[in-house]
Amino acid sequence: MSHGRGTAVNLTGYLGDLWSIFEKTLNFRSVYMRASGNTARFMLHSEVADVYLSATVVTTEEDDQFYHTQPVVTHWYHLFVRKGAPQVSADSYIRALSPSMWAMTLAAVLLLCVVLRAMVWLRTAVGMGSGMEPANTSLGHCFLAVLGCICTQGWQESPSCLSIRLIVVTTLLFGYLLCNSYSAVLISYLASGHSTAPFSGLDDVAKKGTHVLCVRNESYAYLTLKRSGKWASVLNKGVCRDASQSERVADALCDTPAVALEIPSVMAASLEARPDCRGRVQRVRERMQRGTASVLLRPGFPYTRALDYMITRCRATGVLDRLEKTYLDGLTIRSSSGQDFDDTSVTAIVQVSLEHVRWVLATYACFLCVPLLLLAAECVVHWRARARAARARRGRRRAAVAAKAVAAGRVAARWYHD
Repeated sequence: MSHGRGTAVNLTGYLGDLWSIFEKTLNFRSVYMRASGNTARFMLHSEVADVYLSATVVTTEEDDQFYHTQPVVTHWYHLFVRKGAPQVSADSYIRALSPSMWAMTLAAVLLLCVVLRAMVWLRTAVGMGSGMEPANTSLGHCFLAVLGCICTQGWQESPSCLSIRLIVVTTLLFGYLLCNSYSAVLISYLASGHSTAPFSGLDDVAKKGTHVLCVRNESYAYLTLKRSGKWASVLNKGVCRDASQSERVADALCDTPAVALEIPSVMAASLEARPDCRGRVQRVRERMQRGTASVLLRPGFPYTRALDYMITRCRATGVLDRLEKTYLDGLTIRSSSGQDFDDTSVTAIVQVSLEHVRWVLATYACFLCVPLLLLAAECVVHWRARARAARARRGRRRAAVAAKAVAAGRVAARWYHD
């Protein structure tokens, strides 16, 4: 804001809408002049301008030289890379299932293994026979058999009892469901042609050293990284040596083997001048650095408290949240002109999770109870049959004893008669 004549500027975007609210509420008008970076700071310091209408992370040096408002927005810096050819990453085969689904699969394999071994042991203990070949009743063999079912390799044994057959069928159905879910997600992900980013984060950039890391010279991220010697070998080297403007960072990202650390909205605005490159840039979803940004004011600006009051009021009434959702949030990178750019993330894969199969798992858990109940019924029938056989043996034994006694009595009677 300047009390002088300047070029007409059409304010749009997050700060443009916010400043328009300030003008209407506080009943003042502004004269705008185009300036950026060091030029704008010089104008503030020489009192040619009153306000530098750009979200700026205030450093210690600037805090001593200028007035500033309280933070108006939180900046998250993201790592931008150029898309490579579609390829398969090693972790694609792991990320087809969520971590909870992998844990559940391992738990299910162990549970089925223990249940099968317990059923075989119980049948042997009560004298019904294991229902399997004697050499194949160990815990290790049960584990390999269950693992073969999970991997849809089938069951190599031929159980002779109904309860063991039911547990085999349950295991085969569970393995069929799990394997098909995994294959469907993996094939759809690989066939969709996702591009894999060469880096997963800032640490990879410094570790590999194959790309130059481009960061605007005046940005908070640059000042933070510059303090650490870890980034000295890759930070703004070569083609990024003159990175005073975001447009030059975008050019380096599009034309050279470089990666950029930038705020999404700033990068989107920079890529508007490069429509040929816009579709070839992707953002690594993980947030890299965070900084709160304020609006710089000239030293001695008398209306600092009024602006701070308006910012507090807008934050309390939800105006700032609405502006952030309009211009800064979402899966797309939105520029100040409203142009959207696709955000292709290396983590964009729909995983098979417990939420997808919870009802099927509950059904299989019920099915797992059926073989156990059937085994209990088999044990009861076996015990009753054994009890009847024992009673029959005792009856035959008593009959044999009685027959022997009768025969002995007859022999004694004949001897007495003689």
